[in-house]
Amino acid sequence: MKKLAIMVLSVVVLTFLFVGCSPAETCSDDILNQDEEGVDCGGSYCKACPEPEVQVEQEELQEDTTQDSTTPLEKPVGVECFETDKGIDYNTKGRILDKNDEEFEDICQGTRLKEYYCDTYGYAKDRNYLCEGECEDGACVQGAPEDTNCIDSDGGLAYDKLGSTTNKRDGTVYWDECRGNTIEEYFCTTFDYVDSKTYLCEGVCLEGACIGVPEVNKLCFDTDNGISYNTPGIVTDSRDNETFEDYCKSTFSLEEYYCDTNDYPDSKIKLCDNVCSDGACV
Repeated sequence: MKKLAIMVLSVVVLTFLFVGCSPAETCSDDILNQDEEGVDCGGSYCKACPEPEVQVEQEELQEDTTQDSTTPLEKPVGVECFETDKGIDYNTKGRILDKNDEEFEDICQGTRLKEYYCDTYGYAKDRNYLCEGECEDGACVQGAPEDTNCIDSDGGLAYDKLGSTTNKRDGTVYWDECRGNTIEEYFCTTFDYVDSKTYLCEGVCLEGACIGVPEVNKLCFDTDNGISYNTPGIVTDSRDNETFEDYCKSTFSLEEYYCDTNDYPDSKIKLCDNVCSDGACV
């Protein structure tokens, strides 16, 4: 009987040693055991499992900064004139909110683009630009429309520019070329065919372009011959006979009109050293 009691006691002790140990010792064994809800967490003995992290798509975290024509523009702090296309960008439609909180939007006028930009004084200015291809939704679209069979890279009879004219019917390309002091200028006719005109340069012909083109070929005229802050002048656009006269915006600032490199009227604001009077700095 005594031996039986000793055997029972031994079994109880061994059972306690292998099974009855504190389960807290298994809460750091990197094993999902006992009644744990997660590896080494939860259940009767281990600390609670952390709350699951909510996964948020990256796109949801990004602020929508798209500025369409229905979204009111807001200027960043410290910016007098804000433009969405960041300057003169003929291939991107842009909008402007100037220092007077007036809003302007790039627009198409046929194949010509009216491109707005901020001048150095925070005011909105515009520039007329003839797109090489089409103008759509306030921006130039590179290339010509699909139904065009003739493409002229310099936009027509431009004797002072080297250009190429492509017949899309057969893929033939014609480059403007010098023949002595004359130029063979290729262009597209109104019927969308390639034609050419021989022109005698007033100066010299060099690399497919005249150096020194007569004023008769210009479409923009400036009476004070460019940017001349001390001389009042008038710029005329012969396309629509519109005129622009230099004038004093204030006692000390002048708006000076001139013809840009694309032969269109443009202007600059000049802060006079002294005062502005009668369309000129004096």
